[in-house]
Amino acid sequence: MTKAVGICDICGFKYKLSELQKNSYGMMVCPTDFEGSYDLKNHPQNKTAASQLRLRSKLFSGRA
Repeated sequence: MTKAVGICDICGFKYKLSELQKNSYGMMVCPTDFEGSYDLKNHPQNKTAASQLRLRSKLFSGRA
């Protein structure tokens, strides 16, 4: 019995073809790389610059 194998377009790992899903860009991705449905409210480009700076300062400061 032959199993259909697909490769994730983001990470490049092999998965069963039935496990891969098509994302919002039309790429076949594995469950860990699947971002879910397209959401305008939580899209990274819709965030303000101030919130991005606060996030970066939390990431790079080791004692926060």
